[in-house]
Amino acid sequence: MALKFVTRERIKVDRVACPWLIKRFIDADAELLFVPKDQVLEVAEREGAQPYDISENIELTHHGDECSFDAFMHKYHLEGDRALIEMAKIVRAADVLSQRDIAPEGVGLEAIAFGFRLSGKSDQELLDLQFPMYDALYLYCQEKVRKQRSSPLRPTHVVTNFLMRTDTGEPQILIVRRSNRVGSYQGRWAGVSGFVEPNVPPESQAYTEIFEETHLTNEQVRLVRRGEVVEYVDESIGRHFYIHPFLFEVPDPGAIHTDWEAIDMRWISPSELRNYETVPKLWEVYLSTTHGEEVKQ
Repeated sequence: MALKFVTRERIKVDRVACPWLIKRFIDADAELLFVPKDQVLEVAEREGAQPYDISENIELTHHGDECSFDAFMHKYHLEGDRALIEMAKIVRAADVLSQRDIAPEGVGLEAIAFGFRLSGKSDQELLDLQFPMYDALYLYCQEKVRKQRSSPLRPTHVVTNFLMRTDTGEPQILIVRRSNRVGSYQGRWAGVSGFVEPNVPPESQAYTEIFEETHLTNEQVRLVRRGEVVEYVDESIGRHFYIHPFLFEVPDPGAIHTDWEAIDMRWISPSELRNYETVPKLWEVYLSTTHGEEVKQ
């Protein structure tokens, strides 16, 4: 049975991009409904449709700096397509005021979408007219990714810090969800991490990242283990990552205050880590700390 989706009428950016994503990657036979704003939930219940891009607290809508297109990407596990990841940035830049700077193409997409709305055509006519444009945009993003892959890989050293609390019976580790203002893997869960600056030892950089992202000083954390370096190649962004893992104990978890790089934080059992959508290799990086060198105080 074909899926059914419903959203607000008078579509512009997100409510064109999402139908395109649905038809091209989720269900080509899906039924798309457009109704007055105050009828979306009522129609969704009556028609057995999934509502999206409304202000109510639902799954397929804006969350933080992410737009509804991102929500569809997450729900239907489309993040493996690097061209769609690039498209998501453009849609977000066009649709979310705080994200204007993440993709220069977003300004053009927003202007075109506004012009189409001014044409006075029906929502279905607007989809028919704009789907070819989104097809072309996807081809553009595919070519952009191809060029990135053909470029030489850039060696990139990063630190990943796992902060551990032991006041809960079983030890728990802190994970943070990366904001859309960071350079890569937006929306993914990670440890406290960052690039290793030139001529800075990874361990020193680890303390710096902890302070910048959690406001914990060196005296408020205790280094427990150093893991072996974990390597990861991401051709889509042209980087060969060398990940330096560290495990720290935090005596006072209540002192943590995250900065702009994180939109959420959670304390979890280490075994739960595999249940989250994380940055690449995070589970392997954590295991590296558990098997790593113990630091004597």
